[in-house]
Amino acid sequence: MRFEDLRVLLIDENGSTRRQIGIMLRQIGILSFREADNGLAGLDLLRDWLPNLLMVGRVPDSGDAIAFTRQVREEVSGGLPIIIVAGYADLWRLGEARQAGATEFLVRPFTSRALTQRIQRAAAFSRKAALRVV
Repeated sequence: MRFEDLRVLLIDENGSTRRQIGIMLRQIGILSFREADNGLAGLDLLRDWLPNLLMVGRVPDSGDAIAFTRQVREEVSGGLPIIIVAGYADLWRLGEARQAGATEFLVRPFTSRALTQRIQRAAAFSRKAALRVV
């Protein structure tokens, strides 16, 4: 997979979290990414910049990452791969995230390897979904 072709939007209220993930994205070869610190700015970037991968962390103005994912699925894109980045790994939350439309789930703290794996799986899921539509 060619990560240099990916356009990633990262939404999280915490600036240090965004910086840390941004460093990891660059380390694995993703050079085209943008950040938003709230859901409103994130929705604007989704519509204007058209990323091909969304990573969602803490989004308090939209409820939480799961609520924001649901909003993206309803208002913007049904097929965009979405990785929820969370500080919890409760099974019921994982199920709730899947029902909301999350493609993958990543629990903090995580390694570059775990990030790479989730991005690869999210991209593969997106390609499979596109093949089913055609």
